[in-house]
Amino acid sequence: MILPYAIYLSGYQGQGVTFLAQVLGEAATHEGLYASLLPRYGVGIRGGVTRVQLLLAEEPGAPLPDVFQALVCLHPKARQPGIPVGPDALVLDAQELGADRLAHQRGFAQGVNMVMLGALLAQVPICSEDVVAWVLKRRLSLRPAQMPANLELLEAGGQLVTP
Repeated sequence: MILPYAIYLSGYQGQGVTFLAQVLGEAATHEGLYASLLPRYGVGIRGGVTRVQLLLAEEPGAPLPDVFQALVCLHPKARQPGIPVGPDALVLDAQELGADRLAHQRGFAQGVNMVMLGALLAQVPICSEDVVAWVLKRRLSLRPAQMPANLELLEAGGQLVTP
């Protein structure tokens, strides 16, 4: 992974796009990187498009590059035209990967974001799954019953993209 590394995440409000970016950003900081998040929300409480730009860098204050190295879409309708991605960008689409179907099959429909996080981490070595698990445990401390499902989907997401 060449730094700075810019990731564009999109989905509908309520899918956990911002949570995914926060978990990844926090985990990256525990691995010694700096993380900057720029969330953008569409209209409506739920159902509007949420976009988060996440920049990982070795130094604070790194400028956002002109193109993103990775695009992570949790819903096909949230994949807006004109997102500046590089020619070698990693594009992960939840529908194409079957992330939604996988989360439903595992009985945790709201876990599509963890499937996509696992897929991203399997492709780009941003941080270890152990660090992500630690961050998840801390962030889900008020909802400990959700922890096993989130960890299971994180691992399953990685298996979707590895042979």
